[in-house]
Amino acid sequence: MTANPGFQLWFSYTSGPEFEGAANPGFQLWFSYTSGPQNDEGTVRFDIPEGEFQWRFGPSGGPGGQHANKSSTRAELSFDIEDSRAFDGPMRERLVEKLGSEVRITEDGSRSQATNRKRAVRRLHAMLDEAARPDPPKRRPTRPSRSARRRRLEEKRARGRAKARRRRPADDD
Repeated sequence: MTANPGFQLWFSYTSGPEFEGAANPGFQLWFSYTSGPQNDEGTVRFDIPEGEFQWRFGPSGGPGGQHANKSSTRAELSFDIEDSRAFDGPMRERLVEKLGSEVRITEDGSRSQATNRKRAVRRLHAMLDEAARPDPPKRRPTRPSRSARRRRLEEKRARGRAKARRRRPADDD
């Protein structure tokens, strides 16, 4: 049992020469939604292979001298949701409805390409997290109770009397 039912998200990005021999290198995102007791039916897991990402790199804008002019540190991540094998039909439709068929993220906040890549993946993670969440239940309109209406009118009368006492007395000629 979980004390706080809700969302749990984990993601990891494994890439580069140190992961060459890894069994499953790439981007992995686990999304889990539990409502009530935790069970296997309430868990959805996404494994997104790195090959489904398209990366483009270019120089970042703004000041920076030689480093900014010669280094391709800006990272642009493109992810095609419709062609991804990581999602089943209903989840794919939900993500396409909320995010569109392709997600593009540009990150150039750091002078390091590796840092900008990590930030782009984190932003994609946040976008997928938000879009995958179920919609909140619709609000059912309610009317104020009889006692609430009575209290509201009594408070209005009391405010009116207080304001009337502040007025200058009327001239009774």
